[in-house]
Amino acid sequence: MLIPWPNRVRDGRYRFDGHDQQLDISEPPTHNASHGFVRWLPWRVMAEDTASVRFGLRLYPMHGYPHLLDLTASYRLDESGLSVEVAARNVGRTAAPYGIGAHPYTTLGMGPGSVDEAVLELPADTWIPVDERMIPVGRESVQGTPYDFRKARAIGDTKLDTAYTGLRRDPDGRARVRLTSADGTRGVELWVGEEIGWLQLYSADGLPGAHHRAGVAVEPMSCPPNAFATGEDVLRLEPGERVTHRWGLKAL
Repeated sequence: MLIPWPNRVRDGRYRFDGHDQQLDISEPPTHNASHGFVRWLPWRVMAEDTASVRFGLRLYPMHGYPHLLDLTASYRLDESGLSVEVAARNVGRTAAPYGIGAHPYTTLGMGPGSVDEAVLELPADTWIPVDERMIPVGRESVQGTPYDFRKARAIGDTKLDTAYTGLRRDPDGRARVRLTSADGTRGVELWVGEEIGWLQLYSADGLPGAHHRAGVAVEPMSCPPNAFATGEDVLRLEPGERVTHRWGLKAL
């Protein structure tokens, strides 16, 4: 879980409600604050049965984030796959900026380099170019670029560490990303609910050994990289307000 912001904040600096904030720099090579706080914090099991588990966490004020949130992450497995629901309630006294992300990897279980042969279908019209620090410098149509996977095709040697938006949705409001084998005999699908408008795809080029290009991270995000600095799609949680985000995975 990447909460209360996904991806990166340039220099860890942002301004909210007239106050300048400085987050800790958790990605020193790029001097960014990366992926929020909660992946390092001790979630507790609140409820569980044979098919589901719900975790909870109180996020206390942190450097650059003087807010108080109660978080839950619920996972359920059934014949339709794995579904995830993430909820946050502002239990503090001031409004809080908020966004979420998650970092699942999709894989076909074929070992290093198998991404090259995998077929990716990604219903996104827009990709986000970035600078050397992985901070957005604009947005562009995927049309005519190596980042266009609206029609399923092999990934080949394309390197992905790329944010997408402009998601095309099915009649149920969900956007679906699919990774399948070339012969179509196996695959995995990740879906996101209407409240999630961004995806970050990463082809694992930077991972060593057996993990190198062995899968594709398909990361649901409620806001883009550097959103705390730009304000784009950042939610404003008033005291007492609650918000929920949903995504899931299934085998094909």
